[in-house]
Parts: sequence; C-alpha cells; structure tokens
Amino acid sequence: MKKDKKAKELKEFSPAECNIGECRRIENEIKEREDKLAGVFQSSPDAIVVIDTHENIIECNKRALVILGYKTEKELIGKNGVSFLARKDRQRARKNIKEAFRKGMLNNIGYTVLSPDGRTIYVLISVSRLRNALGKTLGLMVIVKDITEYKRAEETLRESEIKFRLAFENAHDAIIWADVKTGELIDCNKTAELLFEKPKNQIVGHHQTTLHPPQAKDYCIRMFKRQIYSNTPSVEIPIITKSGKIKIVTIASSLVQIKGRKIIQGVFRDITEHKDI
Repeated sequence: MKKDKKAKELKEFSPAECNIGECRRIENEIKEREDKLAGVFQSSPDAIVVIDTHENIIECNKRALVILGYKTEKELIGKNGVSFLARKDRQRARKNIKEAFRKGMLNNIGYTVLSPDGRTIYVLISVSRLRNALGKTLGLMVIVKDITEYKRAEETLRESEIKFRLAFENAHDAIIWADVKTGELIDCNKTAELLFEKPKNQIVGHHQTTLHPPQAKDYCIRMFKRQIYSNTPSVEIPIITKSGKIKIVTIASSLVQIKGRKIIQGVFRDITEHKDI
C-alpha cells in the first residue's frame, strides 16, 4: 500500500508536469514581451524598417508607410531597401549597409528618399544589426526620421540669408555692424569701404572709435552708448577716411541679435556736401 501511495504522489507531482507549467509561463512572458515590442514598433513616431542580409525589406511599421508614401505593407515587403533612395545616394547607402553589418551600428546618416507620388523626402537614418540567440546575423533594423520640414526651413533660411547679403552689399548707404558690448566692428558692406577709403579687412576687427577723428573720440563713445541705451534713431557725427579726410555723416542705428550676439547696425549717409567744414 505504501508503495502504491508513493507512486501516486510521484505521479501527481511529476517533473514532466512541472516543466510543462514552467514552459507555459515562459511562453506567456515571451508573448507578453513580444506584444509590448510590437506596440512600440507600431507606435513609433519614426519609420522602422527591417532588412535582411540581402538588403530586402522583411518588416516595417505603419509610420514607414506614411513617411515613404505607401498605402500597404505589401508595397514595401520584399523590395530592396536601397531602391527607395535617390540614385545619387544608393552607392553610398550600400557602403553604409556593409559597414553597419561589420560594426553593428551607424547613426544619423542623411539621405534623400523619392516617394511614389514624386515627393522628395529628406531623412536621417540610424541602423543597428539584428542577431538571433546563437549570434547569427539576421539583418538590420533601420530607423528613419523624417527631417523634410527642417530641411526646407533650412533652405528657406539660406535663401533669406543670400537675399539679405545681396541687399546688404548693394545698399547705397554704408552699413557697419558693431558688437554692443565691446564696440568691435564685425561687418561692413562695399559702400562702407568706399566711404572710409579702406578695404573691409582694415575696418572689421577694429574698435568703432577708429571710424572717427581722434579729437571726437569721447563724443563718439557717448553717441555710441546713447544709440544703444536710448534707441536714438539718428545722430550727426564726423568720420575720418584713410587719407585723413573728415566727413560728416548721419548714422541711423538699430539693435539686432544674430546667433545670440547683440549687434548695433549703423547706416552711414554722407552729408558732407551739405555742411560747411
């Protein structure tokens, strides 16, 4: 009887049953983690594409469809990942893919993508190598960040800077920039070179007082400060040219901030011919 009872107990608490229960628990945990990863994968604000060792797309998230301009996963799955890039970027992309497989990771590489509807999309791509539990390389996970709006804003800013520089250089009046704190001259236009009879490199880098006659130095310093702190619209003041000629100008000033630096811009208009010097 004791033998039968012991056999029954062993049957009820068999290692096989315990292993099955443990396996089920592990399977449930794995499934839960996979579900969480899938949620992160699909809810990412960036496009995520997985390519195999042959550069072909084997998986993508919903954001990838939006950024790349496609409607269904079927339009992407199976296609070569490099084929979505502009032709000028493809050779470089293939080199980067080989490098990513070798190094394991590459970050923030800029490419141009051509969507099926003809749009040009600018992206930053980060790549990481995917391996299985045995260490075998399966492919690459590619994260694609859409920077099109930023790129276009950058281009607009660049165009504005070009237009400003053209207007600055071709203005009829002399324009000079000085640092508010130090009084150092940091830029001038071509008309300023003509007015002071000096090339730009003999104006920029010097103190603003070098534009004026030595005997008027104290007065010019007071006027410079007055234009900064009281926002005086215009002052009449003497300047001195390289040849030593004294001229009378009006200076219309305005305060601007460029790249975090406070600048006073002075627009110099020569009124010497209207004065009795």
